[in-house]
Amino acid sequence: MTRFHSIVLVSCLAGTSFTLTACEKPAPPANKQADGHDHSKDDGHDHSKDDGHDHSKDAAHADGHTHGKPTPLGEQTAEGITVAATLEGELKAGAEATFDCKVLGSLSKVTAMRLWVGDKDAKGATKAKAAIEGDSWHTHVEVQNPLPEGSKLWVELETEAAKKLLLSFDLK
Repeated sequence: MTRFHSIVLVSCLAGTSFTLTACEKPAPPANKQADGHDHSKDDGHDHSKDDGHDHSKDAAHADGHTHGKPTPLGEQTAEGITVAATLEGELKAGAEATFDCKVLGSLSKVTAMRLWVGDKDAKGATKAKAAIEGDSWHTHVEVQNPLPEGSKLWVELETEAAKKLLLSFDLK
């Protein structure tokens, strides 16, 4: 063992990390995809059955995953920030619903986005923090069961100025 290998071994055992600029990341095996999964082997899923996901192009995200047929819920504006909301797939009480919200105009004005389905005060609802995915904000929301009468999709925006804005969308 060379002195270099001893240093690397000792460093790894001690929990110390460092980067060697001369090292190259080994190429993934030919059967591994960019997502790191080996798609040539049985992954335990039966892809011949309906898995609840719409694999059509019109419902695909930037990373290729899908959630079902998109249903536009409209656009709402608060203090010059306009949001277009879309429900992906179906909305069912007691299940998970998926939403995309596109900020029209400057995406940088919004620093955080939280969504829930139910009443304005979010009583009994679970707020879900959205993440930027491509050119929109994406999240999965747990829908309460039973769903309160008159429930809406509520979108809370946090701006660069740390101001919170609230928008609501009728569920279709």
